[in-house]
Amino acid sequence: MNKNLMEKRIHGEADFPISFYEQSFAADEEVLAPLHYHAEMEVLVAKKGKITVRFDGNEMELEEGEGLFINSSKLHAIYGKKGEEKAFTAVVFSDKLIAAKDDRIAVKYLECIKSGVLIVPERLSREQVRKYIDHIAGLMNKGNYGYEFGIKADIMKLFEELVKTADGKPMEKIPYKYQCVKQVLAYIEENYGERITLQKLADVAGLNREYFCRMFSEVAGETAFTYLNRYRIKKGIEYLKGTDMTVQKISGLCGFETASYFYKVCKQFEGKSPRQIREEVQEIQVP
Repeated sequence: MNKNLMEKRIHGEADFPISFYEQSFAADEEVLAPLHYHAEMEVLVAKKGKITVRFDGNEMELEEGEGLFINSSKLHAIYGKKGEEKAFTAVVFSDKLIAAKDDRIAVKYLECIKSGVLIVPERLSREQVRKYIDHIAGLMNKGNYGYEFGIKADIMKLFEELVKTADGKPMEKIPYKYQCVKQVLAYIEENYGERITLQKLADVAGLNREYFCRMFSEVAGETAFTYLNRYRIKKGIEYLKGTDMTVQKISGLCGFETASYFYKVCKQFEGKSPRQIREEVQEIQVP
């Protein structure tokens, strides 16, 4: 598996590897988190509106209050229904939080879950979310002395429930198409500033162009070209917020042939022009 594809974000701290995130989205936003994966495990909870998670070619819809366990290194994307406000929370944690490398729990259970030998339920009930995930959120927000014990206990109790109803049959080998998509995402991440054609992406995947386009859309839920532009805009926003480079310079660094096309795509995905995004940052920085 190509590690270049992994999220660069560090979740938690080295000696306590867990983070809690709250995300809210406007009614006109549909893609809440584009296709990605990370080494950590995750529990995602729908807090407002319906949330759809696409993974391994499947889709799972979460009603408000329901949760989803996402295994380590699982390729996934998150969507919401256009026309309604959405919100979700996520607890992202390393298995090292609850077991050391040679710990019996790690060897007997966690490694089997991560490798797919032991398949735990993915959907979490509202009761499980309330008992464990909401409680973890409260502990992390308060940060009282000793809160780490409570968080670790909640994670372990949740896994106890999941393992009790686990399927011991190994899951089928991950289809080749998912590995192909990961290779393409890695290529985009490394070369987004260069001229990239659909034919080039198909070559990276080792497939003919027509089949590649169908396969990518099936796995990612959007076309390869849309994903490429979305990634380029993401990097462009990082430059807009973190540097004083001109829009013309940034558009070139992000692979856009002209600044005007950068403007157009930015408006399409963000609803704002590059200039507006930069002005918002400058307004925040003014004391």
